[in-house]
Amino acid sequence: MGWKIEGENTLIEFRVKKFWGLVKVRGKMTMRLANFNLEGVNPGNWSVYAEIDPASVNTGNARRDKHLKTADFFEVERYPLITFRSASIEQSDETHLSVKGGLTIRNITRTVTLDVTLIEESNIEAPQFRAATTLLRRDFGLNFNRMPIGREVEISVQVKALNYSAALHLAKSYESRVGLN
Repeated sequence: MGWKIEGENTLIEFRVKKFWGLVKVRGKMTMRLANFNLEGVNPGNWSVYAEIDPASVNTGNARRDKHLKTADFFEVERYPLITFRSASIEQSDETHLSVKGGLTIRNITRTVTLDVTLIEESNIEAPQFRAATTLLRRDFGLNFNRMPIGREVEISVQVKALNYSAALHLAKSYESRVGLN
């Protein structure tokens, strides 16, 4: 079963310590595209692919955001996408998954594991998930450190998905009600 991400209900956040851990800088990015294939009951057959726009970085500080887009960090002109492609998915219980895959930042791919929790299952056609992981900046060539910046970056993603077939059904139903077909 294919799923589409509802962009307005998707939140990608990161947190990194600065000044020897005294300050935590928080920021957001925009998910450009995401596809989930949850075909069948075996998580081993499922897959996830996502694209994130590093030029969308927003920490609430325009000067810092501009710096994050430079070669010191994301170098968005040269590397306009951050991608994630799952390699394996394991289900630990009804609401928890472990999604291992390749995260690519600045054309450097490293294996990461996302701890995924189903947070809203009451609407089977539009479930919500939360995923979390921690990265080491240097693993992705993000080595800038003139001001003491933490080595670890905490990532959290909150996603609301919409079933492709349900979305098509809803669109056709709407067209029928308003006389567009």
